Amino acid sequence: MMERRVSVTGLEDWLSCRQYYQYHYIDRPELDIVEPTRLTVGRAVARAIEVGLGLGRGVEGAFEYIRNEIDDPDVRESARSAVSMVPSYLWESEAPISEDRIEVQYCAYSALPVADCQCRMTHDSLYIVGRPDLWVVENGEIVVYEFKTCAEGRSGTERKLELYEDWGIQAVRYAVLVHDAYPWAQNVPISRRHVVVSTRGFAAVGGAIPVTVDVMRRVRDEMVSIASEIGRVDIVRNWSFACTACPYRGLCAVYLTGGRPLEGLGP
Repeated sequence: MMERRVSVTGLEDWLSCRQYYQYHYIDRPELDIVEPTRLTVGRAVARAIEVGLGLGRGVEGAFEYIRNEIDDPDVRESARSAVSMVPSYLWESEAPISEDRIEVQYCAYSALPVADCQCRMTHDSLYIVGRPDLWVVENGEIVVYEFKTCAEGRSGTERKLELYEDWGIQAVRYAVLVHDAYPWAQNVPISRRHVVVSTRGFAAVGGAIPVTVDVMRRVRDEMVSIASEIGRVDIVRNWSFACTACPYRGLCAVYLTGGRPLEGLGP
């Protein structure tokens, strides 16, 4: 019996570029990677929110983390500006759960949690794991929050919120994990909310979008299908503009040959 663990982020990475997945999760080559500033700021904001909400230190705890742990003054200022735009009521939430690791074992045949599966097949140990940015129980409903950071003005921040509300599959996947991990959650309505904070001092906060039983079933099927094929199908290498920002581009034949890896690296 083979045991596999795939993260929610890993599912998206596999869909985006299987070669990146191979490098990032399996080969893990040692590289001297200079992370783009936007990613550094995004990680700093995410960690500050985790400290403030998940560890119960509030907004002052988040600012303290930025002040003490971020060395680059530009990153520090950008992160502080973005965190200051997180709605005040979130810092005051009762028992918020931030960056809590959730793990669910699924049956690859029925795409159900093993605890609920009755197919009587021998199950591979297929686990999907994830860390939602934040989830809370509000007024008898589970709300899964997703935070995103940008450097846009007001209109750009609002446009990004619209995109995440329309296409934000990540928050839905986390909602499925929360639903499947806790038996009590299966009888509680669940929704997702997106919050986009800008380093330029703007914020866009979306409303609650219900995650219906039908949506959860379809997304769960997709998650299990993707997780099941990882490592079992050939890596298809496709070039895209995202390759220019990939930390592994110096190793990748697709990038080095301009999208023509089969022609080799010669002249």
